[in-house]
Amino acid sequence: MKTVGVTSPEDRHAIERCIGLADRDLSRGDFLEGTDILQALGNYLEARAASGPLLAMVEDMQWADAITERLFQLAGAIAERSIMLVLTGRPEFDHSAFNGFDPTVLSLSRLTRWQVTDLVNELSRPTELSADMIDAVCDRSDGVPLFVEELVRSIIQNSPDRAWVPSTLKDALTARLNELGVFRHFAYRASCFGRRFSADLLSRVCNDLYGTVEDVLDAIMAAGLIFRRSGLGPQTYCFKHALLREAAYESLPISVRQSIHRTIHETLIKHPETQPDIVAWHADRARETREAFAHRSEIEA
Repeated sequence: MKTVGVTSPEDRHAIERCIGLADRDLSRGDFLEGTDILQALGNYLEARAASGPLLAMVEDMQWADAITERLFQLAGAIAERSIMLVLTGRPEFDHSAFNGFDPTVLSLSRLTRWQVTDLVNELSRPTELSADMIDAVCDRSDGVPLFVEELVRSIIQNSPDRAWVPSTLKDALTARLNELGVFRHFAYRASCFGRRFSADLLSRVCNDLYGTVEDVLDAIMAAGLIFRRSGLGPQTYCFKHALLREAAYESLPISVRQSIHRTIHETLIKHPETQPDIVAWHADRARETREAFAHRSEIEA
């Protein structure tokens, strides 16, 4: 921690608890408080920026909590430091809280028909698709890059001469998951953790693995649906795209989702280093209202 500018023992302990590197003694009231996290991470960002220009990137800001938004507002307020924030989010992300820092807002529109055609030709190499197939991709993709990618993959995999072209992005992603065979069930369960999950926790909610959890994750990773993330703890994985995770999650019946969230909740409460808001989220999705309220009370304590 010292090598990256965290010199205060209090800041170091707060960050270690936040990212799960240190256990918390809940019997002694050792909770993660928002003010502690903000102070520690704010000091960390300022220390890193003091040693040279700093680039901070965060994806999917539409799901950011109040602490995360406040942290980056704090970083943007360090005017004397060279900090560049790159934040991405869906249209529902409200960036008005950052307007005081004169941000540059780039709104990405859907691809034009010419751009889709160029992308199709690039993705399909060395296979050359017919004009009819390219037109079908342009018509059905609606200019969404991920949909273009999945359509082209489906066409090439099924042979350009008799390709099945999915009608919707959900159909394309669902077909992609179904190609996993028996392993798709583990992708479905992994989606209940969110876009990011750990191999250890997945193994704790799956008692019918085909081989080791590493074998299962390697198979899903080989299919291009997930990738391993470094620097986020041991064996941490992410879905390739948020929409892919949503397709897997929505493939599960509601009752099955609730059961998986209940198992995850029961597993997480045995790990006191887990942030209470994450435990509360799973309790809420499991329809364990009383438990969810109790965990949220920890956050406010």
